[in-house]
Amino acid sequence: MPPGIFVANGVALPPDETYVTIAEPRMFFANGVALPPDESYVTIAETAMYRMLRYWLKGPKAGTLDVLIDGLPGAPDGISKSADGNFWVPCVVEYSATTLRIIRPKIVRSIIALINAVIPATPWGGVMKVSPTGEVLAFLNDPKGTNIAFASSVLEVGDRLYIGNVGQSYISYVNKADVGL
Repeated sequence: MPPGIFVANGVALPPDETYVTIAEPRMFFANGVALPPDESYVTIAETAMYRMLRYWLKGPKAGTLDVLIDGLPGAPDGISKSADGNFWVPCVVEYSATTLRIIRPKIVRSIIALINAVIPATPWGGVMKVSPTGEVLAFLNDPKGTNIAFASSVLEVGDRLYIGNVGQSYISYVNKADVGL
């Protein structure tokens, strides 16, 4: 594994150091990280911008940031590796062009979080499978949030996907064969 342990706000803590380095200060609500099979970059779920980023660890792009995939159908809330080396990306809320336009100032993000604590968002569920090159391989969607809502984590175990969520009293699972995976 490459040196450094990355955490949610674009921060790196080298294993032999006692200080924290801000790897990338320009992210809006970085919320999940994972490595591809070759460990050449760290994939970052940037919730508030509906996209996934790459922070390069190796090669000629080392130390730079670029977009892996943009314009996701929902806000990514975490990321995990699939059994075949791709990524599972849970989407906590559906895409909103209005939210994307107003979300940039930190004070606005704080106000929206307070409002959502009192007036919950409309239930919606989405899980994407994304390749290390940014190709969408699958998109599972529950548009009314009946069985999957506010997805925040995905764990692939054998023939099933287990899906955690924010603020719900259940964990969902999907048999991969039932949805063509």
